[in-house]
Formats: sequence, structure tokens, C-alpha cells
Amino acid sequence: MKFLISLLLMLFATGAYAQQYSNGNLTVQHSDLSAQWTEIHEQEGILFSAEIRDCNRPEDGVYQEMVFLKFVNTTNQDKVISFDLLLWYDGALWTRVPVSPEKRKSLVIGAGEVLVAFCDPHSDYYYDIAIFSRFLNYSDKPELTKFQLSNLKVTFK
Repeated sequence: MKFLISLLLMLFATGAYAQQYSNGNLTVQHSDLSAQWTEIHEQEGILFSAEIRDCNRPEDGVYQEMVFLKFVNTTNQDKVISFDLLLWYDGALWTRVPVSPEKRKSLVIGAGEVLVAFCDPHSDYYYDIAIFSRFLNYSDKPELTKFQLSNLKVTFK
């Protein structure tokens, strides 16, 4: 009986990831995210999280919602995270396939390091791990429905 309960708990605990990760592709529904960091995956000692954040620049007339990714290296070894970023807006795939070089990402993350983007487009990693979600001041523009880190790999540096 204890074995069965342990097995069920293990399956339940890992089920959240298994539902979104398949064959090297991590797919995340926008509706599953919030303004709090949500852990979405773990692979080879790297924790993947995402959050939704408003990134407004009134001086430029920009009012937008972004999805930010955060990578945490829980190991004592440097790693390389590589993936192709696929984006769906209003339920349709907007990323051209095959994936163009600007949508193909490769990031080095040091031992114990955290990589996270901020609203500043000049900050480190903004264009690598920040995803445009929607305009806050327009209701007739497409909105992010999901994204996928396709061909996701974590390797040693």
C-alpha cells in the first residue's frame, strides 16, 4: 500500500511537467501563467519558470504585456541551454518553420547562476528570454496563446 501511494505521489508530482514536455519540446499555454513565477519544467539541473509582466514605456507610447522566462542552474557545472522559440498568436503558429536564426537561442548559464530578463529592452537576455504577449492599449491586435521551446537541450559547456 505504501508503495502504491508513493508511486501515485511521484506520478502526480511529475505530471505537471510531463503534460507540457514531449520529445524535446516544452509547450506552455499562456492561460497557465500568472504575474507570479510559475515553474514550468526541470531538465538536467536547470529549473525553467515563467511569469507575465506589464512592460510599459509611456514616453514611447508602448503599453505591453510580456512573458519572461527564468532559468536557474541548480548544479555546480556550467551549462548551455539551446532551443528554437515557436510562438502562437490567436491560436495560430506565427513562427516561420524552419526556424530562423533570430528565433534560435543558445544561452550559457554558469554554475548556480540565474538568468532572467527585465522590462528594459537593453538588459541582458531581453531578446532571448522575453516574449511579447499583447498590447495593453489595443484590443484588436493578436495575443499570445502559447509558446514552445522546441528542440530544447541542456548540455555541459
